[in-house]
Amino acid sequence: MPHIQDAQPQISVRLYKTISRTTVDGQTAVSTRYQGKDEYIDLTPFLGEGSSVVTSKSVREPAGAFSVTFADRPQGSVLAEVQQMLCVPTQAIESIYGLVEPMDVVEIRMWGGVGPRPAVLPIKMRGFVSEVQRMQSMSGDGKPVRQVVISGQDYGKIWQTFQVIYLAAYAEGQALLTSFNLWDMFGVDAKNVLSAPEFVRQMIKKVINPHITKFMPKNSPMPKELQTGDSIAVKHGVVNNSYQNMQGSIYDILKFYGDVGVWNELYTEDREDGVHVVYRPIPAMHLTKPKGAKSRKIQDDAPEPVYVTVPDDYIASVSTARSDANVANFYWVNNSKYDLVDDLYRKLSAIKSSDDTVNLKEYPNSAVKYYGVRPMYAETQQGGDGITNETSGLPEEQQDKRSSEIESWIEKRRRLMVEMNRDNVVLERGMARIKGGLMRRDGSGPLRAGDYAVLTLGTTEANAYVVTLIDEFLPFQGYTATIQFERGEGFVNRTSAEGGINSPWLAEQARRLGFP
Repeated sequence: MPHIQDAQPQISVRLYKTISRTTVDGQTAVSTRYQGKDEYIDLTPFLGEGSSVVTSKSVREPAGAFSVTFADRPQGSVLAEVQQMLCVPTQAIESIYGLVEPMDVVEIRMWGGVGPRPAVLPIKMRGFVSEVQRMQSMSGDGKPVRQVVISGQDYGKIWQTFQVIYLAAYAEGQALLTSFNLWDMFGVDAKNVLSAPEFVRQMIKKVINPHITKFMPKNSPMPKELQTGDSIAVKHGVVNNSYQNMQGSIYDILKFYGDVGVWNELYTEDREDGVHVVYRPIPAMHLTKPKGAKSRKIQDDAPEPVYVTVPDDYIASVSTARSDANVANFYWVNNSKYDLVDDLYRKLSAIKSSDDTVNLKEYPNSAVKYYGVRPMYAETQQGGDGITNETSGLPEEQQDKRSSEIESWIEKRRRLMVEMNRDNVVLERGMARIKGGLMRRDGSGPLRAGDYAVLTLGTTEANAYVVTLIDEFLPFQGYTATIQFERGEGFVNRTSAEGGINSPWLAEQARRLGFP
């Protein structure tokens, strides 16, 4: 008989005040209704028919986003009705629209509703309000319709909006006379070279965290700093001290010197114990485990992949595609930061065309005879772990050693870029709409961007790397999630499947015994 999965998803949305307004413009005092406000406003009771809560998180974006839509009614409206019945004058009755301001903090928790209800719902996102909107209209039957929409970004908003500017007027008239501006203004170490993970930690601890601590209320339970513990997993690479004079947003500085995009990922992640900065090598996998390797990971310091099983009875729709758009058969990595340190450019130009970290013209998934000549260029801003200084005028032996370190680092970066991209033509990208709140296999929490979804269709399974996760909670309708994925292995598995009852088409349509 048909199996019906009974689920009762739950949600909690709270707004914590950050802005303690006493005046409108520095002179005109605000109403007394703004004084002594509650520690937080529970928005959960406001969610009803027509309401929605949407969150979006990507490992490729500096910040996640959220949007909370609900019917407009005054805070404490139940109390107001009681006061009116008792003929007691009502006071401090205001729309939520009038109580929310940009930079207030929203905490969103969601649970898929399968199994025993946890005492505390899993954290989905903590973020800062960027916009509050109130919409009023008349419906077709002549009734007024009022809605409030609160939208914003998670804690990644801070490093996206916080700008570093080296102007005397910006620095409170302070004349910056040295060449180490980040050290002058924030105390970031002015070392000749700094390891990549330590560079990220110092930028967070000495620039971002003090800024958050200053504006967050002391009694607020919301995180007052970004954590930089084991979530910073990068173990290789050093940066030179040119970061001391770079201007722009903190995220742009970190992205530039952190080799983010081609090799590494940088984003924030909400966990129960706070907001963590995730700086890690991309956890891409080989299609086949190399001989002698312990795992299929391409980068040795990448974290172990986290898998989340997505059964086909939890899938509403799935779309996959393959393309030759990202096929490449000539790979080249530059490092302009070190061009003047040595004759590196000459050495790189002398690399033989037969080098398998440069030319893949004969490789089956990128052969020139099928796809033509397709180059892929990238630039690393880092150097090898063995580089301890960039001082000029070194003795010949030390200079040669440093030159070898730089050359080896670029070769390693080029090899990693090759291994992560040489099979692009057989890897799938796509989107799936699934039940919201699916849990990780180890029970450590719900599915997150950066996990691997194991898409199960019939008796087939295919791993896919989740780059974006969009959660949508509609009261009285359901809780769904949309995942955007890359590096899907569905086609790879199909090509290796045998015939007969194991044919890919039949395996997809097969019914499993039992239920997940």
